[in-house]
Amino acid sequence: MLKLVEQALVGQEKNRIVVKYRKKVSFPYDKQIYSTLHLLKTGMSEEKIREMKFPLKYLDILIKNHLIYDYKGKYKNTPVEKQEYFLSQFGNAEVLQKKLDQSSILVLGVGGIGSVIIENLVGLGIKNFVLIDADKVEISNFNRQFIYFPKDIGKPKVDIAKKYILYKNKEAKIKTYNQFISCQKDIANILEKNKVDIIINAADTPKDIEKILYDSVQKIPIISGGVGFDLGNIKLLTEKNKTNTSNSELKVLEYPSQTVASLSFTNTIIASLMALKAFQIITKIDAFSEKNISIDFKKLKIYNN
Repeated sequence: MLKLVEQALVGQEKNRIVVKYRKKVSFPYDKQIYSTLHLLKTGMSEEKIREMKFPLKYLDILIKNHLIYDYKGKYKNTPVEKQEYFLSQFGNAEVLQKKLDQSSILVLGVGGIGSVIIENLVGLGIKNFVLIDADKVEISNFNRQFIYFPKDIGKPKVDIAKKYILYKNKEAKIKTYNQFISCQKDIANILEKNKVDIIINAADTPKDIEKILYDSVQKIPIISGGVGFDLGNIKLLTEKNKTNTSNSELKVLEYPSQTVASLSFTNTIIASLMALKAFQIITKIDAFSEKNISIDFKKLKIYNN
């Protein structure tokens, strides 16, 4: 079924029909064509489009400019049904969803940021995880870590996070490591046993955790983030800028100093943007920026560097 992208606007400018969303195309005004374009908002088969004598050359123009997408409904009545609509607007939804399904992500730290990242990734349909954290669930976690409950207090976070993932997706495969990463050897030993496509660092200790990852990892994109009192940071390190820049020259944002003040809002925003980075790396939908991002929550401003 062919559908006009949901954000596309169909209108008239002088004697022409205009269709626009990101890109703009126009055709000579024709009442039948104008009517068909509005019907395409809800979807039509190619056969029906031909019956309405919609010019195929116009259809090709709309497809090439990503104003029409092919929605197949393969994932109807599944957790990713709504996601299929989104993916279809950027290519073959089934191919893109398979990339997500087959990706393996290592999450280092499953606390305030890491637990929310897991929620986002599971929602995307990602099934393969490596989870690392030495902490146990505490009552003070509950204001921002929503996968943990009172019955989990005192239990290793990685074990409860694993149960959460399996509850949402029984087909998931999860490796857990209830340990602290203190040196290159620690992470190297884990990577030796597990093939991962992306590393997401949500740990704030030790202070040199990013340097440990930079020095240990080859050819795997690293997404790292943290939240302070009123400032949040997201950093991206790929093989491209790793090989072109020495560690001493890396222009990475400094993390906010560790603070006991922590709210769900700031953690959730940073975590969701980190998950978005992973989504963009896997699907290659919209060229993702390799710039670091700093968010000043007090001023509600976003900075890139």
